[in-house]
Amino acid sequence: MQTIEIVTGHDEKILQEILYIKSRAFPKKWEYDDAENYYREMLGKRESINIIAKEDKKIVGYLLAIPHNEAFKELKEHDPEMEEDPQCYYVETVAILPEFRLGTSFLKMLYAVIAEAKSRFGIKRFSMHARTSIGLIKAPQRYFGSRITKIRKVQRWRYYNYEESADYLEVSINGGPHRTNQRKPSFETDEECCIYTPLEDAKEEIWRRWNDGALRSCVNDFLGEIPEVLKEKPRAVLFRHIITPNTEYRHFLSVVNGANIEPLGWEFLKDRFCTRNADKVGLIKMAFLERKNGDKYAARQYRRIGALTTSDNKKLNDINTFGDEPLVDFHHRLLKEHAPSIEIFDASPWYMVHGKKAKEYYKYFLSLFICHGVLFENFITNEKEEKRFSKTIVMPAYREVVNRFGVKPLIVQLLPPDKAADNYWRCYPEDLMAEVEKCLAKKSTQTQCR
Repeated sequence: MQTIEIVTGHDEKILQEILYIKSRAFPKKWEYDDAENYYREMLGKRESINIIAKEDKKIVGYLLAIPHNEAFKELKEHDPEMEEDPQCYYVETVAILPEFRLGTSFLKMLYAVIAEAKSRFGIKRFSMHARTSIGLIKAPQRYFGSRITKIRKVQRWRYYNYEESADYLEVSINGGPHRTNQRKPSFETDEECCIYTPLEDAKEEIWRRWNDGALRSCVNDFLGEIPEVLKEKPRAVLFRHIITPNTEYRHFLSVVNGANIEPLGWEFLKDRFCTRNADKVGLIKMAFLERKNGDKYAARQYRRIGALTTSDNKKLNDINTFGDEPLVDFHHRLLKEHAPSIEIFDASPWYMVHGKKAKEYYKYFLSLFICHGVLFENFITNEKEEKRFSKTIVMPAYREVVNRFGVKPLIVQLLPPDKAADNYWRCYPEDLMAEVEKCLAKKSTQTQCR
């Protein structure tokens, strides 16, 4: 039975097996003196992706992928048509024992590289040079079809000792490979989908990064100051302008439970209220669940606890309810008295230092999730405003962060993508209605006194 494994960190035994496979896979005169040191370095290098194929526990194949631009610096003299591409990974080495070349080892390792590059770095393109003589390029040609963006031949390739030609290939993964009558690997189709990391991967990766002193130092140097709540340990973060015990909040707690990361509510209380923002409107015009009609829809009723129009453009922490209770205090009281409570952090001062506006601070915000926390969020919904925010704010910041640190921020998709835009998540359980009635009763009493 064949298995594919990702190798992280140096392992001397695996190194020696890789060197043995290379000695069998390539002519002896193609070997170079410092191969052992080079692959030892690659096994320990954070940016490298090392894949091995095993047949009944025996290593039979090895694939190394490195950032495309690192390869470009080395190869541009020998392949003048090669171009820089920071959003691409280069398959630097493919070595398979000759007796296993007719199997599926290469494609399986290639799929593993694609998945790993997307999961760790948010990258969905790969490139490679392959020996023409053994027809290695035919398999990705057959499987990726129109996803191939470049293919050409390089005569007398320098790294084949000028004895053979190489086929150059670039592929952009926008979906599964093109091949009929065969089960297809699942590849995400939209760039935005690639920003997410599965929870099972994120909860392990965050601790690996947390213990990576060099990576944390790079992040600290860029940010200047890490918020106190993220200094002692990584956290599972829900960012909402005011943390409130609605359905989404309760769902967040259920998702984080058992993930070995302590939850944190991240707020921006000095942000301004805007009637165009549905999440902010939901803090004043509260929706309550009465009953569920199946799995998708919920019958609901609304109660307005404060003025909407006169609150427009006010800072959230300057808005009061009809009962003259600060809006922030009202929601925090609901949280404390009627729901499982978590630590809450007002990041307003931090935002003020890092640009005040989302377009300015978002790259700093996402940098916190390189190694200090995991963000639980849905950036893409069917709402026009959310799409605009993702396109103009989130994705440019995301790309900048990935390019700076070489890994992508750890973001877990909080809500089911097909239901993320449903107002159900902003709703409150019916038992909180009594608190709203108290607020409205105070309004009525104040009106009578006047």
